[in-house]
Amino acid sequence: MKTKYRTAVTLPVEVADLLKNVSEKTGKSVNSIVIDSCLVYLKEFKKDYPFLFSDTEGNNHESK
Repeated sequence: MKTKYRTAVTLPVEVADLLKNVSEKTGKSVNSIVIDSCLVYLKEFKKDYPFLFSDTEGNNHESK
């Protein structure tokens, strides 16, 4: 990744507590866990909706 983007997310206390628990058990930072989870989600999302990631302009997700 060449460019880094900063973002902030407000999480429910229950989610934050789960992330802290996973962080303690894995030794990974909460930020690292969130980023890893986002990457996994986006890979699956891209498989389900490949037409959203097409490089061709005006692609209407029809099979060629």
